Amino acid sequence: MTKQIDTFFVVDFDRCLGNIEGSFDILKEVVHDLGIVDRQIFKSMREEVESNGLTFSALEQITNHYPSVNLDDIEKLYYERARLEPDNLLEPGAINFINFLRKTNRNFCIMSFGDKRWQTIKISSSGIGNVPTAIVRSTKKSEYIQEWLSPISGKFQIPKKFFADNVAKTSNEVVLIDDKISAFKNLPKEARGYYVSVSSSGYGPKQPDPLPMGVKQVVHIDEIITYESER
Repeated sequence: MTKQIDTFFVVDFDRCLGNIEGSFDILKEVVHDLGIVDRQIFKSMREEVESNGLTFSALEQITNHYPSVNLDDIEKLYYERARLEPDNLLEPGAINFINFLRKTNRNFCIMSFGDKRWQTIKISSSGIGNVPTAIVRSTKKSEYIQEWLSPISGKFQIPKKFFADNVAKTSNEVVLIDDKISAFKNLPKEARGYYVSVSSSGYGPKQPDPLPMGVKQVVHIDEIITYESER
């Protein structure tokens, strides 16, 4: 029998929990010290991609430009450096928010957009511990959430891979937390969300007026603690 829960939180990583500037700074030094590419050239590669409105997928870019590189060497040295700078890999309030979810027995997962290997490296080295994680290839997280919604019961049938105990569960609602407005497009009315508008790298995209129904704006992710405690 599928277990019934009240609420399931789907939490984005980059700019919500993870500090992308901190992780990039470590990677920039790693590829420089391994003699793969100069740190300034690597920084310029990122700026060029992002100036065109695209996401800079770091390891994919390295593989494309330097196909003979062994990514295992990069990953090993990155983990070694990350252990020395754990405070630089998370956004303000990230640990407080994760601790709140755990202490109040709220079910949650990380759903992160991007290259699977690079996202996994960042998440596992961030210091937040073991969290069920899905790496997806679309920024529109609402599409994945829509797939869980049962048209018959109006509840969300969430697969077992999203839970630490590996048991599927039925949830009355889903709460999506993301820094991209596109993530909330066509979010089911049975779900709600929080748009995180500021990260260590600056403000997010210009907010539409108003946000999608059921989505509340916060500056940093730990503001959600107050809102959820009051429910």
